[in-house]
Amino acid sequence: MDSFQKVRKDFDDIAVLDEGWTHNSFFYNFLNRHVPWNCIDILEVGCGLGEFTRIIALKSEHVLAVDLSPEMIRMANLNSTTFRNIDYRIENILDYIWPENHFDCIVSIATLHHLPLAFMLEKMVFSIKPGGRLIILDMLKAENLTDFLLGAVSFPLSRVMMLIKNGRLKEPEHIRRAWEEHGKNEIYMRFSELRRICNIHIPDAEIRRHLLWRYSIVWTKQ
Repeated sequence: MDSFQKVRKDFDDIAVLDEGWTHNSFFYNFLNRHVPWNCIDILEVGCGLGEFTRIIALKSEHVLAVDLSPEMIRMANLNSTTFRNIDYRIENILDYIWPENHFDCIVSIATLHHLPLAFMLEKMVFSIKPGGRLIILDMLKAENLTDFLLGAVSFPLSRVMMLIKNGRLKEPEHIRRAWEEHGKNEIYMRFSELRRICNIHIPDAEIRRHLLWRYSIVWTKQ
């Protein structure tokens, strides 16, 4: 099975799991603060079950939300029946025909580590309108003391949030097994490598380390 098929199968399997609160959920408010109001078109790359899609749909006339997994898209549609401005599509983003200067905002959460970052940034920059915004959240590989200290704080924070939000200290065994299987071939970027690539394509971007092994990129096209 090639990597494309494996990722799609993994997320088809994960789509039916009842995870509740996740590490990505922790950042929804932070990310949403950067989404402009009164957008006409927003693109979400890797929408998953559509949790964040439904949040940003309140700020835009239209949201195009794409994901590789048919099962994720099916569940997202089931959970978004009251939203008339969301267009969920099964899409391999590497084959997507990017429109020039089209989107007011492009968002991606925990997806770009599956993709060539430099290529994706180039396409996103091309497709955002002048004045539009790019917002990315993804996983980070530790490389220095700062990263390891953030990771040390993240372990107890993760357990506390899981207890508060999901009523348990850790995921059930079947959920852990599904994510462990998916994560066997995962490759995360170091912060220095991330900054090097961003300096080429979006040199004025705001790039931040976060708790829970995450980084964010916020960039506005001039």
